[in-house]
Amino acid sequence: MSLKNFSEGSYIESVGSPQVNNPGRERSSLKKDFIKLEKKKLPSKRQMAANLTKSLSKSAKALVSGKKIKAELSLIEKRTAICHGCAWFIKENQRCSKCGCVVPLKVYLAEETCPVEKW
Repeated sequence: MSLKNFSEGSYIESVGSPQVNNPGRERSSLKKDFIKLEKKKLPSKRQMAANLTKSLSKSAKALVSGKKIKAELSLIEKRTAICHGCAWFIKENQRCSKCGCVVPLKVYLAEETCPVEKW
């Protein structure tokens, strides 16, 4: 159905009418379509700076205490897979829209955690 046909009055359905099974016309959830089209936004620059500071602090503490900074390869792969399947993940620039981090860098650091506690 195009908007043109609708505005010309070729499609009329009363409010209480039952749904007609018409293979040429599909109903889709408006909310579902909206979520697909919704642009994911990063947090504010101030919040991302605070998150980066916290991350660097964790890594510095690990370095001083003699802990490993780099995560094991299996852990990096597991974290990456989890992030790629997450609703907060922005595929275009490989970022997390929850915390603003660059995912390939964050999963590499052993002391890091997911902001929505998935890993």
